Amino acid sequence: SQALPELEKKAVDLPQFLTESNGDLKALAGKYGKYSMGTKGELSYVVKGQGKVTEVNQEKKAGFMKVQLDGYAGPKIISLQIGSVYKGSAVRDSLDFIKYEDYKNQVDWAKVSQSIHDVINKDVIGKQDLTTITGKTVVFTGCFSVGADQKEILITPVELTVQ
Repeated sequence: SQALPELEKKAVDLPQFLTESNGDLKALAGKYGKYSMGTKGELSYVVKGQGKVTEVNQEKKAGFMKVQLDGYAGPKIISLQIGSVYKGSAVRDSLDFIKYEDYKNQVDWAKVSQSIHDVINKDVIGKQDLTTITGKTVVFTGCFSVGADQKEILITPVELTVQ
């Protein structure tokens, strides 16, 4: 109830973000990003967009679907995580009301991210028919962290609608 309104408010249009970043995802840290530990740690962004699902891959537990993003023809590969295992902690790290300092240790901090992923798996991904989603258009809001490999953007969706 607190997370979705905050993330919706922060979400930047992904095609606009990609154009503005000009290939360097870290370039917009000051404008749209949030670091997990103040001014350091993982850099995360909240984005929104829509596109056509071109592939669904559930061969590993860290499943994903690839999306051809509307309004973007650049080289970045856009993928949405579909679980059951979710990589990273971009959603937790994007929220202003959850702070590392509020937790006793790293284990408790990690549990926060895991519980968020459990809700996403049940309430966002669990409501989709992944067997028939390929070729359909999805509208999403989600979070991603900038990895060492900036060729792919792996988004953890917090909202996902199939059109």
